[in-house]
Amino acid sequence: VVEAYASRGPVSLRAGRASAQIGYNRRLPDEDGFVHMGVNENGAVVPWVNVLQICAEDDSTRAVLFEHAAHPVIVHGASSLCGTDYPGFAVQRVNAELGNNVVAIFAQGCGANINGHPLRGGWEKAETAGQKLGDAVIGALSNTTKITADTLSLQSTHVMLPAVLP
Repeated sequence: VVEAYASRGPVSLRAGRASAQIGYNRRLPDEDGFVHMGVNENGAVVPWVNVLQICAEDDSTRAVLFEHAAHPVIVHGASSLCGTDYPGFAVQRVNAELGNNVVAIFAQGCGANINGHPLRGGWEKAETAGQKLGDAVIGALSNTTKITADTLSLQSTHVMLPAVLP
């Protein structure tokens, strides 16, 4: 915190998006309408990565926040070890391109029924997916739009959704 406070300064924000699909919908309906866990290639997914780039006054990148909607479960169950799954490999890819002085942060999008693919594929598959997502982040950074505003404000909305019990 002390180091961050000491190095603070004016920044600008830039936003971008690039195509990326790391997962597939995990709800696979059968001919009778029953849903099973599987790969539903026709199911809903979010096929992009959103990027927020934080730039210093000299336009150098200080940080990158990127968001993608797919549960990080490629390693899940493949090992007794815990790890960062595909998001960690994506951060490594971004840092390999931009340097370790850039703070790269992954934000889990609303994955809902989207699992990283392949489910329980292990470390190698998670690295492949992470590299793919990292490449998409780098691509999005090459086509960002500066966010111009005099002030920053936040808004929150509370929504009640009805629950249907089984």
